Amino acid sequence: MQQIYLESPFKLFMPDELTVPMLISAPHCGTKLTDDFRRNAASEDILNVPDTDWFVHELYDFANELNIPLIHAEYSRYVIDLNRQLPGEADLYQNTARTTGLVPLYTFAGKPIYQPGWEPTEIEVQQRIDQIHKPYYAQVSKVLSQLQEKFPIVMLYDGHSILGQVEAIQPEPFLDYMPANRTGLTCPNAFIDKAQAIIEKHGASCIANGPFQGGNITRSFHDADKQILSFQMEISQRIYMNEQTGEKCEPNWSQTVVILREIIESFSALLLQMNKDAK
Repeated sequence: MQQIYLESPFKLFMPDELTVPMLISAPHCGTKLTDDFRRNAASEDILNVPDTDWFVHELYDFANELNIPLIHAEYSRYVIDLNRQLPGEADLYQNTARTTGLVPLYTFAGKPIYQPGWEPTEIEVQQRIDQIHKPYYAQVSKVLSQLQEKFPIVMLYDGHSILGQVEAIQPEPFLDYMPANRTGLTCPNAFIDKAQAIIEKHGASCIANGPFQGGNITRSFHDADKQILSFQMEISQRIYMNEQTGEKCEPNWSQTVVILREIIESFSALLLQMNKDAK
């Protein structure tokens, strides 16, 4: 019997009027777990979903003020990772040892997520795809189509965060901001240049397209023929929260919001100019 999730797999905030050709997505901030996941989890620590992109959707709360739609996940990436490809699709990463899968079995730290022998079956994985993964992608596609009714050129901006150091990915700590466009593939480098200039102006560290270049969301929705651009912003969690207590930190939080808002506003202006020039 198919399990029914009682709550939507995402939340979508739509402005009253679409005046900016951009959608912001936060696919890894969800913390909800399904009943079957709770029963089969390896430990209490797993139920605390430590690899969450904590508070990322809240960092972009200003989106509504700027008339930019914002969609974010409700369920944890441990249940299903919205930023990974479906079975049968081309591999996202060549080095799979550095990342987790569509339905991850291990945390970034290498700890098992499920009790031995209680990993999800193919049927359970398909249920999660049908009820969480596909609806998120369908909603993103719908909003981008709505934006393109007004603007020929639109952007999907995918927001992420990660612990300041994850040795399974790289031995040294991450820099503060890690903007990515798959090395010029998913949007013009002018967006990378604008982001870097703003970040460095505020005294924060930055590296473009490394170690992260963009996940399945930026890859899937970028469409050069349809003029859909995509961009990923990964940030280190230490710049806005206490990684030990899990609490937001001031003034770091406010400073991070200032920087992200300035980036989004600069992107909005560039997109509007690109649309004007395209007429």
